[in-house]
Amino acid sequence: MSEWANVKYPINIPGDGMFVVGMDVAPGRYVCEEPGDDGYWVRFPQGGVGPVIVRHAGGRPAEVVIENGDNAFDSHVAGEWTRVPTTRPAVAAPATARVKTKTVAIRPVVDPDLPGDVVKRLTANPALLDHVRHGTPWTMRAEVQDPVWILPLIWVAVAFTLGVWLRFIGPAAITLPFVLVFGVRGITRRSRSSDLRRLYRTAVQYADRCRVEPDFDAEAAQLMRRAQRAIRKIKKSTVAGLGLLDPAEDAIVLPRQEWEIAKALSRVSELRREQAEMLAQDVAEEVRKAIEPLRHSLDTVVASVTQRVQALERYAAKVREADLAYKAHEHLRTLAARTGAYQELLAETVRDDIAVVEIERLARNAESLRLALTESLAEARRAGDALTQL
Repeated sequence: MSEWANVKYPINIPGDGMFVVGMDVAPGRYVCEEPGDDGYWVRFPQGGVGPVIVRHAGGRPAEVVIENGDNAFDSHVAGEWTRVPTTRPAVAAPATARVKTKTVAIRPVVDPDLPGDVVKRLTANPALLDHVRHGTPWTMRAEVQDPVWILPLIWVAVAFTLGVWLRFIGPAAITLPFVLVFGVRGITRRSRSSDLRRLYRTAVQYADRCRVEPDFDAEAAQLMRRAQRAIRKIKKSTVAGLGLLDPAEDAIVLPRQEWEIAKALSRVSELRREQAEMLAQDVAEEVRKAIEPLRHSLDTVVASVTQRVQALERYAAKVREADLAYKAHEHLRTLAARTGAYQELLAETVRDDIAVVEIERLARNAESLRLALTESLAEARRAGDALTQL
């Protein structure tokens, strides 16, 4: 339930209205005690396989299950819907059972003021950055696995298949491809080794403008992962991919925020390690007292960085809401293009005069959802603009 704690109606859904699943309402099982004699509701599943229309049969409370993959839920009943919690029997875990959690690695962070090709090459080689910053093992050996290795085999096979030609071209024709292949391989290896040496020199040159996972202590690493998780969600969102946010602004602001967060957290981690090493020694009480205000200063810095991270997370949450609204809007737009089929579907369950009203209501719902999408995008942009003020 915590996953859907931020929806607009987490427990009770109004009886009349169109709601975006994941933004307005949460998936789950709902019951309406007073649906009314002519109450009905519509689910809009993903994949364009909807709508799923259900009319109340009367005589009992209405019940609906909003699936996790639904785009929207359209309700027209007298009372409100109440979420029914699902209870699962507790299963005692074996005493020896251990829960394994996978820790997401922190990707390298490089100063965005460096040339774009340098940033791309350095971030693609985290092991090299670990080596130049912390001395971890790294090899400059260039492994070459070229498809040209198969050429000699092909050449020999053809030569033996057409053995008659061996009398004219002689044994030298068989050795020639091996010489050529080894020559090409040597050139390729030298070329790759040269590329690696240039990359190594670049990494050494800009080592102080990069941050990698060993630069952060446990607390700082947790904050860094939160920041990178939020940035990743923003970049991978549908609305960002379609350019519905501000792609030019995001391309500048997000890397800048990530770099500023990484710089501050790595510096805090370094100073905390120095303090821990000093306190581990037999130091005088006066020294311990002198370190205490310095520790408070670092706590203040961490609190400030945490606000940056939370701003990124709010931006990511707004982008997710915009994603949900966009998907639901696209689904309803597809349905609007199939008005004829929808009219036939309604005609099977209601009288013609009511069907016209229902189709008009669908158009109004689509317009309301379009306005909700516009507002969601505007809120996401405002959340992104707030990052530039930090």
